[in-house]
Amino acid sequence: MLTREDIENRGCSEASRAEPEAALKSSSSAQSHSRYFPAFLDLRGRLAIVVGGGEVAFRKVESLLAAGAKVRVIAPQMHRGLELLESRGEIELCRGVYQPGDLTGAMVVVAASSETDVNREVWGEASERNQLVNVVDVPELCNFIVPSIIKRDELTLAISTGGLSPALAKRMRQKLEEVLVPEYGPFLRMLGTLRTRVRQELPLPVQREAFWGEVVNSDAFDLFRRKGEAECLQRIEDIFHRVRDGEPAVIIAVGLNHKVAPVEMRERFAMSGDRLAEVLDALGSIARERVVLSTCNRTEVYAVPQRPKQAAEEIKNFLHQQQCPDIDDAAVFSCLYVQRNGNASRQLFGVASGIDSMILGEPQILGQVRDAYEFAAERGAVGPILSGMFQRALAAGKRARTETGISRSAASVSHAAVELAKGVFGEIGALTVLVVGAGEMGELTAKNLVDNGVRRILVVNRTRGRAEELAARFGGTAVGWESMEEALGAADIVITSTGSPDPVFDVPLLGCTMEARDWRPLVLVDIAVPRDVEPAVGTMRGVHLYDIDDLQEVVQSNLKEREKEVAKVQAIIDEELTDFLGWMRCQDVIPTIVSLRERLEAIRQAELAKHKGRLSLGEKDTRALDAMTQAIINKILHTPTVRLKAQANDGACGLYLDALKELFGLEEE
Repeated sequence: MLTREDIENRGCSEASRAEPEAALKSSSSAQSHSRYFPAFLDLRGRLAIVVGGGEVAFRKVESLLAAGAKVRVIAPQMHRGLELLESRGEIELCRGVYQPGDLTGAMVVVAASSETDVNREVWGEASERNQLVNVVDVPELCNFIVPSIIKRDELTLAISTGGLSPALAKRMRQKLEEVLVPEYGPFLRMLGTLRTRVRQELPLPVQREAFWGEVVNSDAFDLFRRKGEAECLQRIEDIFHRVRDGEPAVIIAVGLNHKVAPVEMRERFAMSGDRLAEVLDALGSIARERVVLSTCNRTEVYAVPQRPKQAAEEIKNFLHQQQCPDIDDAAVFSCLYVQRNGNASRQLFGVASGIDSMILGEPQILGQVRDAYEFAAERGAVGPILSGMFQRALAAGKRARTETGISRSAASVSHAAVELAKGVFGEIGALTVLVVGAGEMGELTAKNLVDNGVRRILVVNRTRGRAEELAARFGGTAVGWESMEEALGAADIVITSTGSPDPVFDVPLLGCTMEARDWRPLVLVDIAVPRDVEPAVGTMRGVHLYDIDDLQEVVQSNLKEREKEVAKVQAIIDEELTDFLGWMRCQDVIPTIVSLRERLEAIRQAELAKHKGRLSLGEKDTRALDAMTQAIINKILHTPTVRLKAQANDGACGLYLDALKELFGLEEE
């Protein structure tokens, strides 16, 4: 918001009719007593200068461009996104340090340098020039803010935290955008048709709250958008019956990871694509809800089983027969762990938060957890329980990365691969590096190579177009798959991460290659699971072979700072887990409340029937008596219901439940 004086001084008379992407706010503590009103600044065709070239500057530039501004960026080093915008002719980049006088001609200025002193200098010059200025690291110095914007036809929402936390505003916008879609209105209308039935068949407030809570936490809205009303209603019907009938839910997790199984076993359990779909569908005979999470370092099944007591053995036997029937069952079962209920949930929350990964805090795992959940949901394998658990786990993972430093220092698998190569060669800038596989891991590896000064990168991928795209992004050269031997001959370092189920590099291929290169040293870093390189290749003359298990020692020095953040992440996990388990425990009290209501209702009906003839009441008085006695029952049940729910949230409702069952004889029913 701007004061009227601010606008008049800056000649912003047309602010109220402008595009909304650059909303203004005066936040000077000296003006805290002033009256403010909403205003939007018209930046179309006006010059906006951004000092700083990092990620924050890039985000500010995107917003300013959306508002129609002409943008000039001043910084010695530029974010890749800024360079891309320059290549498209959308912005002007001035590579160099900020100097007094650089702000000439600007209407608005953003001080987004990583150096606080520079931002203060920019603020000082902008203030002297009477320019609007936003200082990203000192909200008190901002006299305008750039909010996150959502536009839907005639509706415009500006999401802002007043400059105190732009990252939070961005995430709030992303969350709202998930809801503000065309399907939202029809979805609400469909839910509205269920109100009468819910009130009639779920008479207790705790039941209705549990039902609507499960609907919100489930994948019902996603199903409605992807597959239509019929499948969405089926999911909601499942939730309805479970809440009404008080069906207890058990969660189980069965799996293996890098802590308990060597790479040879992990690669046998790895699955993706059609194979993952087959396994997920086949698990339906064991679990009504299931999600399979399969990554380089783990394969885990999260399930709500049909037969809780046998579930662990059923899932272990199933995985054994599906993935490695040729291996002795004792060897397989010794690598598989089993977690139940709260421990199963904590396992998932820890995985999503990055504290259970081989590389502590690795950023990729959160996306992999989301992908596993969405893949299962698309195949109809997720119900309200796992939906609620995975959504809470994803929330914990996001919070861990935004509220702690668990992912800040470089310690990813791809970074470790580069560090390992540097450990062999020392400086790698002048070497030729061959990246095999242009997927996410290949892209991250290429980025780390460029960041470490490598100037010659060759990219090989089975899909030539993808290799060309990745090579162009990082200034490398795409090589056809058929030219693999030639590329190997030119390379000093090979980092391979394909999704091939069979080895890409074997002894015959490397034998010819090494002989042709006169046994010049070659470093092979295999970060794929299943492995891309046959283990026997490592025994060849001149070849230095490392697989994913060799990376752990390399990254230890990068993990010290992250290890300090684990306690903070655990606190976030505890908070999110407490909320989820409280919600789960509330489901346990519903059968007792239902039984108690049924017992009291039976007593009420019996007494009404006994006295109906004696009282000789008319129809109107009979209805009044019925309503009055129903109200008495509701008032009697209100306090026990509220307290049971509170105790359930605290995990201490057992005594209450036992007392109710004993006093009212509910166990006899």
